Amino acid sequence: MNFLTHVLHLAGSGAFAYYSAAEIRDSKTRPNIIAGFQLAESSSVPFLSALSDRSAAEGDT
Repeated sequence: MNFLTHVLHLAGSGAFAYYSAAEIRDSKTRPNIIAGFQLAESSSVPFLSALSDRSAAEGDT
């Protein structure tokens, strides 16, 4: 990546972090944001469990 790409990545990450923090601080949007985080976390657990089982079956622990 060149310098411009790094700068654009930094600006985009900062903008997303600012927007996410504003959404979490706002009492009207907080329940939806928290529900989205919970849904994302709960759906990743079966995937990670299956990945762990597959790794153990292949002997890559």
